Amino acid sequence: MLKKIKASSEFPEPFLVAATHIRQKDYGYSITELQRPLQMLYLQKYNDYEIEVDDIVKALVGTAFHHFMENQTVLDPDDYIIEERYYKEINGVMISGQMDMYHKSKQTLWDYKTSGMYKINQMLHGDIKVKAKDWMMQTNCYRYLSGLPCSYIKVLAVMTDFKKHNNYRINNNPVVFNIPLVKLDQIEKWLFNRVGRIKKMFETNQYPECTIEETWDGIRCKDWCDVRQFCEQNKKNSKGLFA
Repeated sequence: MLKKIKASSEFPEPFLVAATHIRQKDYGYSITELQRPLQMLYLQKYNDYEIEVDDIVKALVGTAFHHFMENQTVLDPDDYIIEERYYKEINGVMISGQMDMYHKSKQTLWDYKTSGMYKINQMLHGDIKVKAKDWMMQTNCYRYLSGLPCSYIKVLAVMTDFKKHNNYRINNNPVVFNIPLVKLDQIEKWLFNRVGRIKKMFETNQYPECTIEETWDGIRCKDWCDVRQFCEQNKKNSKGLFA
């Protein structure tokens, strides 16, 4: 389990408090957690690990942006559901998901993302079902948990590293993406399957190695996994793909 966040004493206290708070919320299994590799979930639960504060700056910036959007005044507040968290028990496990905004009159679910230009470029020039599968599943799970009628899912993507003159030739920031609607029975099947695998993993204390896709071709293992020091797969491949 997360033991502490390591940081220099030079950081102001409000920043350190915010950095610590962002990792201490407990809503059962969130949709974001369900999308993590099973090996990562297991190692995070059974190991005391520390993370550098700079590892969560991206999440902190995203949280700050969400908070800013949440507190804006709209003309007709009754036409919106803002930052609502929904819960459902699946196979004896409580899961939850929080949508950023639902526009009632347009039956549109909105999700806000802070992202890098690399991913946005992939989505602009590729199949969203492939390049943004994580966003597609996450937002459709929110739709499933809420039970609200939904005609559209849209993502407002803000690029944190945007430059006006860039090699990607991305001219606008932010960008709005239309996310495909996935059949609700497929979402339900995925959730039950995922929860079932997690329950079995903790009951048997056996977990699968991460797939190439889950490691982002090794990139995640280098810089984006909090428990890589406990991962035998990473150690085994320390001179190979996952170094």
